[in-house]
Amino acid sequence: MPPKRKISKSMILSAVLSITRSRGYAAVNARSIAKVLDCSTQPIYSVFSTMTHVRSAFRAHLESSFTDYVRNTLQEDGQLWEIGRAYCLFAREEPMLFTVLASTGTTMTAVYAKLFTQREFSLSLNRSNRILELPHPAVQRILRNLWIFSHGIASLLTVKHSAFSEEEITQLMKNSYEAFLAQEYTLAKSSGE
Repeated sequence: MPPKRKISKSMILSAVLSITRSRGYAAVNARSIAKVLDCSTQPIYSVFSTMTHVRSAFRAHLESSFTDYVRNTLQEDGQLWEIGRAYCLFAREEPMLFTVLASTGTTMTAVYAKLFTQREFSLSLNRSNRILELPHPAVQRILRNLWIFSHGIASLLTVKHSAFSEEEITQLMKNSYEAFLAQEYTLAKSSGE
């Protein structure tokens, strides 16, 4: 009798990824995972006690993968608008996965927080970014506005209403960042901050 194939957590998460990419997150269940892995549902439940745990692990894995994607698409100067650009590009390239991220409340603010804790990004940001001259509430408003703007573009890209090129996305994100930054500088000067 051949040895039983060991089903691992990573194999299950890879199957969930495959199903989500091809048929959407709603199609993920124990049977669909088992079909991809060519096994019964029992090995899935021996790794994860419930489908809720599978979904939770997948969302955490997806958020981590997304943060890595953003970090890998950033250019060397580490401008904040680049995070919004990466967010939009991810939505264009992986609409089904982006939908999962958006529905779980993953925001650019969370991605910013994770990236700010990474030394290489923080150092490049400190060398090149005028935003650091602003008070914390102004920075928070800029981050919120960038997230709203980029989420709007990303949402349009996932439902195929718009076909922005990478260059157009880059220009839109640069322009919006500069406009939000200029607005906050004007507000800071007028209020004496």
